[in-house]
Amino acid sequence: MVQLLCIAIDASCTHLYAPGIRRHIRVALDLGVTEQEILEVLKIATTVGIHSSNVGLPILREEAAAARSVDPVKNPSGRRVGGSDDDCGAV
Repeated sequence: MVQLLCIAIDASCTHLYAPGIRRHIRVALDLGVTEQEILEVLKIATTVGIHSSNVGLPILREEAAAARSVDPVKNPSGRRVGGSDDDCGAV
């Protein structure tokens, strides 16, 4: 999945791009990727440096909480609107 690769790249200590981590975690959650799967990607990125977890884990918590609190009246599907699996984009 493209979003997981983008999370790994953005979370790597050589890149460490927090806005990209946030965006790709949000889209991955919207596409049905589990928190555990994202955590595994962050663990892989962490082998290069601990800073990936320091930036990525708080973002995962925030975005997962936001994904769980989608208003069912405004969005009965329970999914956020926007984002796709192929919008890794340039950073």
